[in-house]
Amino acid sequence: MAMQSSVETETMLLVWLLVILDRIVCTSSGTLLALWQVMEGTEPASIRQDLKKALPHSPRKQLISDQAIVHTTIARLLEFPSFGMNFALQQLNHRLCGITTRLHEKW
Repeated sequence: MAMQSSVETETMLLVWLLVILDRIVCTSSGTLLALWQVMEGTEPASIRQDLKKALPHSPRKQLISDQAIVHTTIARLLEFPSFGMNFALQQLNHRLCGITTRLHEKW
């Protein structure tokens, strides 16, 4: 409950972010990530810093270590597509990159 309360407190402090989908990548462990560019709003590095203070027991090493990047996990693949991961990523990037959205909370 204390961790949830800390996150809720920090989320109320976030104004908003306007982001555009830059690309979709797949890590060697099968994690499918959406990487976003911030167009307007709160700096991602300051959001991470605030959350780090609110969640002192969170993992020190994150999958993406760049403090200025906004990313979301789309899926974790247990098996790669038979037609090839590069083709699948090209199709996803072609169809989805350029989408913009406004984020109103930390998550």
